[in-house]
Amino acid sequence: MGVFSSKSPDYGPILSHEFLCDALTRWYGERAHFAHCFHLDDLSTSFTSQVIQWKVNTQFEENKHTYAELMLKHQPWNKTRSLSFRSADFFKNEINFYEKVLPELLKFQNSKDISEKFDNHVKLCFTHYDGKNDRICLQDIRTDGFKTNEIIDLEHGKLILKTLARFHALSFALKTENPVKYKIITKEITETYYDERFWSWYKKLWSQICAVAINAIETEYPNSIYAKKIKEFAVPKRFKDLAKAVKENKVILHGDCRSNNYMFKYNNGIPVDVKMVDFQQVRCASPVLDVSTVIYSNVALLKDYEGLLKYYHGNLAMRIKELDGDPDVYTFDMFMGDVRNYSYFGLAFSFEAACTKLTYVDITKKVCDEWICADVNKYKIVDIADAYEIKNFEKDGRLNLANSIVHCIDNGYI
Repeated sequence: MGVFSSKSPDYGPILSHEFLCDALTRWYGERAHFAHCFHLDDLSTSFTSQVIQWKVNTQFEENKHTYAELMLKHQPWNKTRSLSFRSADFFKNEINFYEKVLPELLKFQNSKDISEKFDNHVKLCFTHYDGKNDRICLQDIRTDGFKTNEIIDLEHGKLILKTLARFHALSFALKTENPVKYKIITKEITETYYDERFWSWYKKLWSQICAVAINAIETEYPNSIYAKKIKEFAVPKRFKDLAKAVKENKVILHGDCRSNNYMFKYNNGIPVDVKMVDFQQVRCASPVLDVSTVIYSNVALLKDYEGLLKYYHGNLAMRIKELDGDPDVYTFDMFMGDVRNYSYFGLAFSFEAACTKLTYVDITKKVCDEWICADVNKYKIVDIADAYEIKNFEKDGRLNLANSIVHCIDNGYI
């Protein structure tokens, strides 16, 4: 643990004293005259960002002061890692979401008389974007009792899907009532992942992930139709289908619905609230991309698959109506049409989510330790696949992945 001033070389001049005081003035709604930041802990390290825990001593008039519990998300200090994983693209997308898209969605929601409004996001303190020293500062919701849970059972899954339904409904209703406004805000969102211009960046990793999926089927369902089907699906040209799927602008999506991007609050062990985090892959497309990702990334949810689809759409239709929208803008038949057309997206995404989850320790070791140059002004661009050690799964993980593939094939999605 270390203590730093707001003018520390690691954070300034971007996070100058004046910048922080202005941000905290907006945060508290009264003029902040002094701020001193305590770096408490390094919370997480991922491919595109690092997150630290902050406690900010803020002073107001008449010596009144308080502490803000915050999380600061920033680009990796290692320039090789930041450039190789295209951190600036992901930060720009998330910052635009927090600064330009989410406020308009919430403003629209607040114009309606509804109960239990969508508030399943983390409160923003400030952002900074210049493509090199990007920052996103958010409330540390762990102080309110929220925590992650890697095991997504039916109770957790329904809470996630209900939350996604309320989030997606804002887009459907706003687009109907004010299509011009909807078009303006969606222009602030850029596809950061599944675009043909990123194929050279992703192709080696895609090949490794597909090999794991094929191994899972060949091991668990040898000499079956499933082995033939997955070999037809897990090919380089499939990336074009994924890129095509994200171009149908129906609603604003979270875009990265793996389990660690949800934080839950519990009452007697039962999940009662959830917050969505990490909007770096926010995109515009069919809501089925989010829904199918949640389900196929958590194989336990397949046990009540049809029930969960009905549960999601029922909540979506109800919320669209509460927002004075027309539920017929996206009927259950239309939704199920998208389920048939786009569920393969969630399956493909689950391949990567499963593979990268198992190799996370290896990833962070490589990108944090082995890619650091002695001269911080020098860097190299490396293939992101070289940061992974993708391996075939052991029995339980292999069977989970194989059963997701079987489900997708049995339903005619691939």
